[in-house]
Amino acid sequence: MPPTHPAQKYQMIQVESSSPEALVVVAYDLLLKLLYTSKERLQKKEIEKSHDALKKAQMLILQLAGALNVKVWEGGKNLLLLYDYMLARLKEANLHKKVEPVDEIIPLVKDLRDTWQEAYRKLQTQKKSAVSAS
Repeated sequence: MPPTHPAQKYQMIQVESSSPEALVVVAYDLLLKLLYTSKERLQKKEIEKSHDALKKAQMLILQLAGALNVKVWEGGKNLLLLYDYMLARLKEANLHKKVEPVDEIIPLVKDLRDTWQEAYRKLQTQKKSAVSAS
């Protein structure tokens, strides 16, 4: 279903025109939003809404893991293990309706997001330098 709200249309255009590196940052931003939502819903005992947010977060982690090419980057296997750990903790949060596993995952995702953001900035700077030099 195509987006109808102007903000949704803008987000769709932004995603469709973004580089793969930028999309990883967007994915981490969305994952953080889902984690904060699930935490809030768990605290308010809104079981169905917390379940939905946790399931979406798990699906997003699966997407990130599926996009990871462990053959290209030697650290990929460790990142894949981290994704597996995050999935296990979110499943526990969902099963037992606990906030603690979500609280544990949030700083991990923040670190990943910040690292990807910095790598993306450096890549953009390198690309600009290469264009200027030619």
